[in-house]
Amino acid sequence: MVNYGEIVKNNEKFIKIYHLTKIYQTVNTMNEQQIMAYVEDEIKKSLFSLDINLIRKEIKNENKQIDLLIETKDNKIILVEVKSSGEPSNIYKAISQLKYYQSNEDEYLMVAVPLISEKSKDICKQSGVGYIDLTGNVFVKYNNVLIDKTENKKLPEKLLPNKKRVKDLFSGNALKVLIEILKEPSKSFTQGKLSKDLRLSKGYVNRILKTFEEGIKENGETLFLETPLDWVETSSNKTSEPSVLRKTKQYKISNPSKLLDALSKKYNFKGNKIISFYSFERDTNKLMNEISMIGNKNKLDYAFTLHAGASLTAPFVRFDDVYFYAKDEDINKWAELLDLKRTEFGGNIFFVIPRYKWILDDKITIQTKKTINDIMLYLDLINYPKRGKEQADFLREKKIGY
Repeated sequence: MVNYGEIVKNNEKFIKIYHLTKIYQTVNTMNEQQIMAYVEDEIKKSLFSLDINLIRKEIKNENKQIDLLIETKDNKIILVEVKSSGEPSNIYKAISQLKYYQSNEDEYLMVAVPLISEKSKDICKQSGVGYIDLTGNVFVKYNNVLIDKTENKKLPEKLLPNKKRVKDLFSGNALKVLIEILKEPSKSFTQGKLSKDLRLSKGYVNRILKTFEEGIKENGETLFLETPLDWVETSSNKTSEPSVLRKTKQYKISNPSKLLDALSKKYNFKGNKIISFYSFERDTNKLMNEISMIGNKNKLDYAFTLHAGASLTAPFVRFDDVYFYAKDEDINKWAELLDLKRTEFGGNIFFVIPRYKWILDDKITIQTKKTINDIMLYLDLINYPKRGKEQADFLREKKIGY
């Protein structure tokens, strides 16, 4: 039997769980006893295979608060750090704190949050840390035990998000969501699919969709999402349980043309960092071929944009300048491999360091050359002074279609 007095005295072998007061910054305030009841209950349900012996709560030691201390029947200790949000910034903090509290390598580390994001799951796994949330998502890889479970249970009523909404739908990750919706506006989609495909937390995607669902005003026009409730056939167990019909909330954009118009007025290509270089090769086709060959051969991330990108998907305007997105840390390597000279004026190759890193995550390949998706390309072009609107309108007519 573990002597908990000694554990507290020596500041060893403990679990520290912070008070859960919010979920993705939107959970209603609750007292510690209510929160602990939910957390403790979920641990007992989801970690029963660990043979938990004792769970001791609310142990204080100097300036540190030990909310839970769990010991298994074989005298193993698991340290759990609980955060009010399952977003990556909080997960990194939790892991750092866990490693500080860990007294020996035999102690297993876990993070507990109300709802964990997909990216945060990856962060935990890559760090060798387990996780558990209150919707049934669990990962433990400890000794001979492996638990890897994904569920989508409802949070307790008192932990449900407040109706906080996104202030600006036209920037950051909110813009990423809207572009994804606009790529296939005729199709319906779910919050869960958007969250998974874009690797964004469900809580954040929910706030975006709720903001959009309620309607936003743009020049007197109301932009909103339709939300038909469709019956979807699902099965929780592919081998033994029969399929069941469950009602899943599905969204479908009602006015993609108006939304694209609104985005084109808000988005500013100049928000990216642009670096000018000069190449002695003046033929844009040859330049693009060389960029494509070098990028693919050396595994350098890139994506053509503006007229260079449009020349691949909907050519209309002749051009002399080649713009392409690239990572800031790769610029010197690109310049060396392409034999470029940096210049303030008179350049013909322009590196675009994306304001939003996710722009480089969503590329299409046309004849070995990579370009950004049509919606992002349209937004880059529409306000570009060198015949950008002409090319954007042609792209919209031929490829986007609304």
